[in-house]
Amino acid sequence: TVGLDAGFYNRVCNPLFVVVGLLLAFCPWMSWKEGVREPRWALAALIVMVASAGGLYALGYTKPVALVGMAASVSALFSLAALLATSRVARGLKGGLGAWLLHAGLAMVILGVSFSGPYQVVSEGVLKPGESMKLGPYTLTYSGLEEFSTPGYMGGRAKIVATRDGKPLGELLPERRIYKNFPQPFAEVSVIPSLGDELYATLLAFTSDKSASIKASVNPLVNWFWIGGTLMCLAGFACLARGRSPEA
Repeated sequence: TVGLDAGFYNRVCNPLFVVVGLLLAFCPWMSWKEGVREPRWALAALIVMVASAGGLYALGYTKPVALVGMAASVSALFSLAALLATSRVARGLKGGLGAWLLHAGLAMVILGVSFSGPYQVVSEGVLKPGESMKLGPYTLTYSGLEEFSTPGYMGGRAKIVATRDGKPLGELLPERRIYKNFPQPFAEVSVIPSLGDELYATLLAFTSDKSASIKASVNPLVNWFWIGGTLMCLAGFACLARGRSPEA
């Protein structure tokens, strides 16, 4: 069986999103037949893109395709905001708000995809209570295992404290369950949500001496994918609302 891994996703999807991001950034200032319609705003979008790329590169985001995608998404959001602020046509067009939300949501999706795929960090290890594992800039300390039983299932729950530079960020409580009517073990993932780095932990297995096999990952800006997708869904309702005719 041949499967598609994360590498395929990054190689194929990211370049496509880069192209879409560039179109979103510069097409608002172009016309179909006359080329650049608003050269000052097109130049401003280019400056925002270059400045964003430079800042992100200085912060250590150096993968070329992902870097261009991130910068293009920031430039696209700038262009969309500028278009809404300066164009009476864009503001007055029937369904214009919905179209704006749709494109802004797509730019946010591109931002999330550009970060979350190429810069995901994954770590896996077997820990005893009190031991820690590194996950990029984060430290995950396994503090113990709690076994439980309910009428529907039984299993174990690991307690993991996440810190960064010694500062506590929260507790991850991944579970390993076995349902009474379904003999295969089921992993309940635990998440520390964030608009920046989101932490995931999965309890793969545990033993009678409380040792636990844990898989953890950092997914940067992954929630912007969902925020953008939600905006794109709401855009349709905005178009419908603006498209109603007044009653006689």
